[in-house]
Amino acid sequence: EDGPLPHPRHTSLSTHGLFRSFEYLSEVPVGGEGLPGKDKKPIPKFNCSGSAARLKYEDPFRAQSLRKDKGSSYPYMSYPFEAAEDQDRRVKWIEQSKILHGPLLLNSTGSYPTRKELPEIVQQLHGTLSEDWGNTNFSVMVDEEDHIIARFERRSVDCVSALKRYMDTLTLDSTSKWLVKYHLSRVLEDWASQDTNGFIFFMFRPPWVRANKLHTYLTLHKEERCVKKSQPRRKKGGGGVLLGSSVSSDSSW
Repeated sequence: EDGPLPHPRHTSLSTHGLFRSFEYLSEVPVGGEGLPGKDKKPIPKFNCSGSAARLKYEDPFRAQSLRKDKGSSYPYMSYPFEAAEDQDRRVKWIEQSKILHGPLLLNSTGSYPTRKELPEIVQQLHGTLSEDWGNTNFSVMVDEEDHIIARFERRSVDCVSALKRYMDTLTLDSTSKWLVKYHLSRVLEDWASQDTNGFIFFMFRPPWVRANKLHTYLTLHKEERCVKKSQPRRKKGGGGVLLGSSVSSDSSW
């Protein structure tokens, strides 16, 4: 009985090697002992029908009713950089709590001058005119609306047209640093104007003074001050139409 197993008796039906000889086993092992891979298969743990089975990565310390996210059963993984962000927020909050008042806000734009620089502007304009028109009688003053006025005495000026061209060049010349620095502009309606006392006026407008565009337009276009009205007028009790004559009214602005 313990001798070698008998060889199978098999005759090949084809010479092309389609049928080969095979190993003969007398009986199959009982219980599956000896089969390859049988010992590697884990045996599942027995669970009753009333208990819930947990997977490998499920959180075993939190009940399903206490979880915030009902759809997820896995433990919460925190953001790795949230500690650094929280530290930055704390530092910012501490720095802001040291400020006793709000941020510093200026009354005007930093690049534009303010009313506090008005004496300096008058001094700069007077110094420039003294270099070129020192032999004339002039003065630089400020009116109640903060307009800067250069007043020349008519009899001390040799040529009025030369003075006007000089003032025009002064306002249009970009090399005059103080004029560009203070953003001065001409007041066209009062530019090179003369009064009955024999004075010539040149008025500058600083940037904080608002220009009255309607007054400037009506001063330069005096013909627009005459308002004409021409409307058809019906005669009472009749069907005819009487055209009224045009009435012109000169209103003072």
